[in-house]
Amino acid sequence: MKAFLQLADIPRSTYYYVIKAFGTVDKDLELKDMIQAIYKEH
Repeated sequence: MKAFLQLADIPRSTYYYVIKAFGTVDKDLELKDMIQAIYKEH
């Protein structure tokens, strides 16, 4: 693990934050979809 973090040049806390957030639902998904639709429209 330590070698991976050094290779990726990321702090251990960042790694665990991403792992924890990976399985959660994106609460802004609907907003992102609306923004993308407006962008494609113009």
